[in-house]
Amino acid sequence: MLDYLSEYGEIGENELQELLSVKHTRAYLAARQMCDTGLITAQGRGANKNTG
Repeated sequence: MLDYLSEYGEIGENELQELLSVKHTRAYLAARQMCDTGLITAQGRGANKNTG
């Protein structure tokens, strides 16, 4: 995911699920953990949320 973010700058929930080959809940938990540790930041809310 970090390589993807480095190249594209942001990733949406659908792209993250596809990249990790996981369902929504697992993708959300992975992104949340990375946000909590400061590796990425979440931007937007709901349907407009991206991480970068």
